[in-house]
Amino acid sequence: SPGNRRVLIRRLGSLNKNGAGTGLGICGCPGDRIIKSANRASVGPGDDQEIRGVPGIQRTLLLMDGFPLNEASSGFLSINEVPTEAIRQIEIVRGPFSALYGADAFGGVVNLLTQDPGQAPAFETSVSGGNEGYWRYLVDGGGLIDGIGYYVCADTRTIDNYTGRDSVNGQRLDLASGMVADVPVKPENYGYADTRILGKLSMHVGEDSGLILQAQYYAGDLGYGQRDLVPLFPVPVDNDVETSTLRLGGVLTTELTPTGNGRFSAFARRQERQTEGLEFSHMMGAIPLYVP
Repeated sequence: SPGNRRVLIRRLGSLNKNGAGTGLGICGCPGDRIIKSANRASVGPGDDQEIRGVPGIQRTLLLMDGFPLNEASSGFLSINEVPTEAIRQIEIVRGPFSALYGADAFGGVVNLLTQDPGQAPAFETSVSGGNEGYWRYLVDGGGLIDGIGYYVCADTRTIDNYTGRDSVNGQRLDLASGMVADVPVKPENYGYADTRILGKLSMHVGEDSGLILQAQYYAGDLGYGQRDLVPLFPVPVDNDVETSTLRLGGVLTTELTPTGNGRFSAFARRQERQTEGLEFSHMMGAIPLYVP
């Protein structure tokens, strides 16, 4: 039976000021939990989300302004692809709603509503840093020109060691047995870097219609450590995953009758992923597993 279509609303004003990640904003709602796949709050591997105990992969539909953010092939939740500053509100609908929303909505639906263009031009820039070589550069703002509203949010982040640990379990070749074993090693190649850009345009089309155009871009480079692949003279090989995503969308709202409005939307997305030193195997919870 369909779930209770009760929408939980969480506004992110206070979280934005504290620099919290989008995942922390979602888990602030009772009954919703973010499972971390790394120690860092919002940098590194993505997160998994549970709604009332239902795992998020292929069971929770993640939207941004009504457009899907789940990966088409794996259903992976791309929470980290949207800067927190770009989000003004999070709406959560709990329960099985695949009949209304389509695939990946068995556990519920999370809709990230982004900022609207302001009336007066206003921009904010910031630079922040932290442990493990973490740096972030942000530009955020918007305004109104000749009746066309615009909003732009862009940032870039880097970190040298997203695990936050002095040692990790690494795979090294045992020359005696000829087998690969897990041994404690220094966290080499556990860095992460990404660039995230969101742009919106809003305008009136005639007297009773409005149009919103949206573009979102993400590019990330994630290190998965190293592995020895050469016998006798072991040379650690970097395991890297590079991901890029481009999403384009538009929403047209119009007054059809004096008592009814119409909403028409369309979107397209393109995603590419390249691996070095490994290949994708399968998903283990929120973590994509790769093999040499």
